[in-house]
Amino acid sequence: MPDSPKFYEQARKNDTVEMVLKRIADKCDRDGIKCDLVFVALFSSEQYAQVKSCGDITFGLVTQCILPKTISDVAIKKNYSTMLNIAMKINMKIGGINTKLLEDEV
Repeated sequence: MPDSPKFYEQARKNDTVEMVLKRIADKCDRDGIKCDLVFVALFSSEQYAQVKSCGDITFGLVTQCILPKTISDVAIKKNYSTMLNIAMKINMKIGGINTKLLEDEV
């Protein structure tokens, strides 16, 4: 995975969630970019279902949604448990392993 995003796409004034995710999917296809993950900063929690439906089902994009309050908790308050939760979710979504069980010695 690269150290920096391949590109950044911001919603325009009258864009729908589907329009923005379609632009991302089209750019990836056009430029031959393998899209590992799309971060989506939501304005409200009501947009979550739209992002998941369009991202996962319509365009096959793995998405990680985040609310402004969560960004604030991480960036300003340095909330460790929130940071860890987000990191573990992202790791799992891109194929990582968060925990392993030890074999029983029975």
